[in-house]
Amino acid sequence: MLDKFVRHTAVALLFALIPIIAIASATSYDDIKIISSNDIGITFQLNIEKPNKYILSISGDSVFSAVRTVLIGVPSDAEPFIKSVSSDGLAAFDNTENKKLQSSSTLAQIIDIKLIRGRKVATVNIYPYYHGSFQKNIELSISFEYPNGRPNQITSLSKDKIFESIYKQLILNYDQFKNWPIAVQLKADKAAQSPFTVSQDWYKIQTTKEGFVRISGQNLSSAGISLTNLVSDSIHIFYGGGEPIPDRNSEPVNSLEEISIMIEDNGDGYFGRDDYILFYAEGADRWRYPADSTPIYLENHYTDINYYWLSVSGDFAQGGRRVSTVNGAPLGSTDTVITNGRFNRRIHQNNMLAVDGNDRIGSYFDWYWTGQAHLILYESLSNAVPGADADITIRAISNPTNYIFVNSNNAVSTGRNRPLYFFTTNDLVAGLNRFFIILDSSTTTPPYFDYLEILYTGE
Repeated sequence: MLDKFVRHTAVALLFALIPIIAIASATSYDDIKIISSNDIGITFQLNIEKPNKYILSISGDSVFSAVRTVLIGVPSDAEPFIKSVSSDGLAAFDNTENKKLQSSSTLAQIIDIKLIRGRKVATVNIYPYYHGSFQKNIELSISFEYPNGRPNQITSLSKDKIFESIYKQLILNYDQFKNWPIAVQLKADKAAQSPFTVSQDWYKIQTTKEGFVRISGQNLSSAGISLTNLVSDSIHIFYGGGEPIPDRNSEPVNSLEEISIMIEDNGDGYFGRDDYILFYAEGADRWRYPADSTPIYLENHYTDINYYWLSVSGDFAQGGRRVSTVNGAPLGSTDTVITNGRFNRRIHQNNMLAVDGNDRIGSYFDWYWTGQAHLILYESLSNAVPGADADITIRAISNPTNYIFVNSNNAVSTGRNRPLYFFTTNDLVAGLNRFFIILDSSTTTPPYFDYLEILYTGE
């Protein structure tokens, strides 16, 4: 579990986020008329004169979709919501090529919200081929809501001539967007949260998986720490939460907090070569279990490595935090005995990006496992209860509505509701399980298979 142990003396870390924007051609909004636009929302109308120019192929298949993508600037402390959308009249559509056009059940949706150099931008898709007909005029109203109110500390972004020219081409409401301020944090708040001000010597612990980490005195000695008269209470380990730094500078960054650890030093109070430290580490990708909601899988887009920080010197106010021992034996009579629970497991790999029929990458954040139509997976579930129901979820991008799932005992079931496909099985075994996934043969489009999740009963 302990992958790397590196010494850092008086180190200052600088992380630079440099967004790269590729523009194939300038975005033109000649087909859109802005009705109103300010810091509480925007209302505009899309006029369809030539329906064919909105038709795109889906992943190179014979199925086509009609879409108009619009980029909307959003105030940094606001969240965009579609307030209303309506259509008026039908546009004449010349389908002489007999294209198989996929009809939409919704007129518009906000598909993404991202920060570009600190500026919030929402991507809105409008689907003019609605319920089997091309709509001629579509009016869309988007409201900007401020869940935390307006910020007290604000500043305007410095003008970057290159990016301002890019924004001007891409952002529909650029005239308002260019003047909006952003929220900032006071630097003093960040400095007050850092334990690096009380110690100059730090040692970085690198982990890749969730589980217990054991660090021996020999490990510390190899990293350059002198074990001569090393007092056990002087050992501190800190953790910053293991999550990516937020895109928005106005959002708080997780501060380093000291964690509780176990130290085995034979009770003499000094840490020697044969003594060891024990603590539980989280992986960069992991499940979180909020008390008030369903489990959430946290995937770090930037790294599969997590870090903890160790120090054995400095002006700490007190000794290192330690795990306390509690007697867990039940008192009195036992009325309920729990022998099993529900466990989550995700199987995934990040090998490829999704490319549409025009050889464009839709997102550089969303990676996929494979484009194969057949996939066999093996996963060890050593604590699974045989015969208990398990829920299987597959996420994949593909044109068909069906995925076929074959479990370890060759029982077949079909999942629908793209891009999430749901199955139920009671054939899991305590040990190695095989999962055979088959794409429905009704398409020629290679799928983008993302992940398989298992919610099962275990002991």
